[in-house]
Amino acid sequence: MDSTLLDSNLATCTRLQLIIGCLQVFYKSLDEAQKTLLSEADRARLDPLCAKRPSQRIYGLEETRKAAWLEELGQILLRLHQTYSGQSSPRYELIERLLLEQYQIDMAGGAPRAVLKAAKEIRADSLQSPHDGDAAYRKKKDQTVRGYSANLTETCEEALNLILDVRVAPATAPDNAYL
Repeated sequence: MDSTLLDSNLATCTRLQLIIGCLQVFYKSLDEAQKTLLSEADRARLDPLCAKRPSQRIYGLEETRKAAWLEELGQILLRLHQTYSGQSSPRYELIERLLLEQYQIDMAGGAPRAVLKAAKEIRADSLQSPHDGDAAYRKKKDQTVRGYSANLTETCEEALNLILDVRVAPATAPDNAYL
């Protein structure tokens, strides 16, 4: 018995694409009255950000510009987190999870500030896609997956092979968990 790793077709994005995608999903879930709670500057930044897919937004950006966007979008995520609650949108948990997994909240200097975590500080079970919250990251031998681990149990008889059980879990599930 061994598990197999399955990629999620929805969980293929870079860190910046993930953050932009989550901002888009959350912002589009708000009605016009809720959007007025944001500052004019934040709405002016989010409206055009939602006009194109995340991959189109970052295409051709230099690494320094991407880093600046990660910092800027972290501050917007923090303000969204402070402005809204779980009752504002069913997608609130998405930005809350993203903020807590990708950024540290720095309270030095009085006002809270979102500081990007180093890539190696991000856990493997962190959010991989705004559309697939259960997908996880895993590297098993030479295979890298953003998705799931699947385990099938079958009979091994000569005449008849039947699948008896199928279990699917986030990719971080260890093989021995299926036993």
